[in-house]
Amino acid sequence: MKPSALLKLFSFPFLLFSVAAHALEIPQPKRGLWEIRMQNSYDGAAAKVTTSQLCWDAAWEKRLKTAEESSKKDCSKSEVHKEGGKWISNSVCKVDGTIVSSQGTFEFNGENAYRKVTDSTFDPPMEGLARNHMVTDNKWLGPCK
Repeated sequence: MKPSALLKLFSFPFLLFSVAAHALEIPQPKRGLWEIRMQNSYDGAAAKVTTSQLCWDAAWEKRLKTAEESSKKDCSKSEVHKEGGKWISNSVCKVDGTIVSSQGTFEFNGENAYRKVTDSTFDPPMEGLARNHMVTDNKWLGPCK
């Protein structure tokens, strides 16, 4: 998968979260270093687990803003609403000729942790993959290094 396509795919949940935060008073992740533990399962295969770190700073927020502008032309649907203590996102976006339909749930544990669960389908399949289930646990570690 092309790096630009990957960035778009994995930025969508952050993007929906960021865009909606402005309009709906969604808790905004605080700036600093975040650990991201991602469990990714394509087409029902066993989940692959990766752990990385992200510095949520002005530069990251600028990248999200740029992606937000791009999504205005790439996404025909981009919605977020609250159900109980969870935030639910739904999007339909075109990425490199593929329609990506995603449904996500965000759950916050104070200001230092949140969990995101996203299910996506790809039509036509992207590089042979038709479905993705992603669970991301995000934990604030402190200031960026």
